[in-house]
Amino acid sequence: MCRFLKSLLLAGLVCFLVACSHGQIGQVSPSEIRSQSLDRATTDQATTPCRLVSHALGQTCVPLHPQRIATLTDVDFVNVLLLGIRPIATVFYTNPSDVPSYLQGKLDQVQVLGTNAQPSIERMLQIKPDLVLGIEHTVLPISTLLSRIAPTVAGSWQGTSSWRDYFNFVAEVLDKKAEAQAAWAHYDQRIRELQVALGIDKTGDRIGSEKREPLKIEPLKISVFHICCGALHVDTKNSFNGSILADVGFRRPQSQDVIVEGGLEFISEEMIPEIDADVIFIPTDPKDRDSSQRLAQLMQKPLWKRLKAVKQNRVYFVDYHIWRSANLFAAEGVIDDLFKYLVNSSAN
Repeated sequence: MCRFLKSLLLAGLVCFLVACSHGQIGQVSPSEIRSQSLDRATTDQATTPCRLVSHALGQTCVPLHPQRIATLTDVDFVNVLLLGIRPIATVFYTNPSDVPSYLQGKLDQVQVLGTNAQPSIERMLQIKPDLVLGIEHTVLPISTLLSRIAPTVAGSWQGTSSWRDYFNFVAEVLDKKAEAQAAWAHYDQRIRELQVALGIDKTGDRIGSEKREPLKIEPLKISVFHICCGALHVDTKNSFNGSILADVGFRRPQSQDVIVEGGLEFISEEMIPEIDADVIFIPTDPKDRDSSQRLAQLMQKPLWKRLKAVKQNRVYFVDYHIWRSANLFAAEGVIDDLFKYLVNSSAN
């Protein structure tokens, strides 16, 4: 009898321990689930055919034909789009509802992962990208986690003045060099069409028939001035818009005909006479009420009213998010504006 009771108790204890063990397995914490998912993602990467790519944080084996790309900056998102692939997810510098006009209609079925400063790792894990692409300072703080989700590449972004090199870098990462060449060919064609319409070639020399017809207009001196974040700025010739103006062959005011880090110079109100030119373009954002108000006040001052471009009504307001962007979609918008104000308006 005693032996029977001992056996019964022992069997009960075993069943109790097994039941407890099963209960513990069922109660996995969110962090453990994420770790298991990351491990599965890492295993998947190891079995995917890839090519080795060098970037700002080392080397990464990039899938041969990535189709589920997640981008960690607006710049990367736009460049991937330009190369013929729609990313499945991205982050934005600010509110995604404030995207530039050239991105309208291009965000369908694209998941938003937060902002540049706070991308959501949890959402990134859920969408299962096959490649993560970002710039160095956005990738570095979370590079260990990202590389366990998908192959991760970090570009070296040096501000808007590096927009050309960065586009070519993204094309190299995605093995889309032919597409990049086609995009640049289209850009070059539009620049040439503008030069012909204005009667200038790339260096500002005269062009025309064999008889060297006179210029329609001399190469204009173009100034780019704007207000942002409580300060007055001018864009220099190595800025995004400055590089486009240089490609056309326009001249710039002396203070803007320089190369500076970031392609931007701060100026004071006393320096307003230095921005004078044949034409002044002012990138503005209607949603930036403080800057709009300060600009309105500045335009009432004598220093402003004495500018030649002001007297000749050749001050033009353009879209801040196009002129101060850094990609070929925006470059198309800048060229459109140059046609609009310098060619089409002159013909009327």
